Amino acid sequence: MSLYNKFGKIEVLPLAHITTWKVMENKIATKVNLARRGIVVDSLLYCFCRKKEETTNHLFFECRITCGINVMLG
Repeated sequence: MSLYNKFGKIEVLPLAHITTWKVMENKIATKVNLARRGIVVDSLLYCFCRKKEETTNHLFFECRITCGINVMLG
């Protein structure tokens, strides 16, 4: 059974399904993804930490600032 099928059976709000799908498929509108699509961004650095480029991976899994916020909210 694929990961999508397993995840689809979990009962959560539809927005959680959509957000998780976007993270898994790297479809989040990060600065790096926007620049890849030809949209001009002033800087690729993530605005909260200003240490690394704003990628889906950094935003959700690597950044100490946003990961700290996720822990507090979770």
